[in-house]
Amino acid sequence: MRSTATLLLVLFGLAACSPALDNDGPGNVNDDDDAAQDDDDVVSDDDDDWDDDDDWDDDDAWDDDDDAWDDDDAWDDDDTPEPNDDDASGCDGWESLVLGGEVQDATGNAGTVFSTADELSLVGWVTNPCDVPITFTTNSGCLLDPWTLEAASGFGIGRGCDDAETDWWVDAGGVLYDTVYWGTMDADVYVWSAGFFGTWLDIEFVVE
Repeated sequence: MRSTATLLLVLFGLAACSPALDNDGPGNVNDDDDAAQDDDDVVSDDDDDWDDDDDWDDDDAWDDDDDAWDDDDAWDDDDTPEPNDDDASGCDGWESLVLGGEVQDATGNAGTVFSTADELSLVGWVTNPCDVPITFTTNSGCLLDPWTLEAASGFGIGRGCDDAETDWWVDAGGVLYDTVYWGTMDADVYVWSAGFFGTWLDIEFVVE
């Protein structure tokens, strides 16, 4: 009897000294999972809330390392509020820009066959197909560089650009143009070439 009474007394003492644990019950919502103020079902510290995982940087939050628009894997992100996350739309900076170009007459009509009376412009561009802006830097003040125009008769010329580093911004879905007004040309077969970070544009056209 003495042993039994002593054992019951010890058990009663342990129960009285132990803190109440929640186990997701409605009675102690602020003391869940054996940790005070860390209830997986509490709004202020929930696994789906901005204050998740005992840290302000939650995997589901606006500054999430995996899913948010301001992702650490972005080329210019690092948790700064820049709307330029590579993972937000599958874009990879200037590599995602699409190079294009055409020869136009004075009315803006593009073609590949012109007359010697036509005043021509060589129009190049890069298009941003992404839903976020893209920024990049070139080693000169020209968007397209190098830039050359050659003729079957042996005529050839290049465009000179300064060597100043230049920052560029292309809006989401936007276009940057690089236009050279040339004027009239002699009858010949021409090839206009322009480069953009190693991508080349080669357009052949005829002047009759």
